[in-house]
Amino acid sequence: MDASWHAVMRDILIILAALTFTLSCVFGALVAWQLYRLGRALKRDAQPVLDSALETVATVRDTSSFMSERIRSMPLPARRPASPAAKPAANPGDASATGGRGLGIGRFFRGRG
Repeated sequence: MDASWHAVMRDILIILAALTFTLSCVFGALVAWQLYRLGRALKRDAQPVLDSALETVATVRDTSSFMSERIRSMPLPARRPASPAAKPAANPGDASATGGRGLGIGRFFRGRG
């Protein structure tokens, strides 16, 4: 009787192990299916955002190339070479004219003069 009890317990444990393995496989398949559906939903929902971002990048690229062409084609004003004896007048916005302090926020908004 003792040997048959061990055989019955062994068979029950084998059946429980097979059932656990089967349930684990089913659960894993369900998780994989949900991850697949989540990936598809994210791609579907994110695609308009990505399209808009790519359109914005193309617009910025076109605008910058247009402005680059416009700026490159603008003639620069003729500049005279500065004579070594000429010293420019002090600019009130120049930091050296105000002791290194600059204009200050109040004077900046009120005006420079």
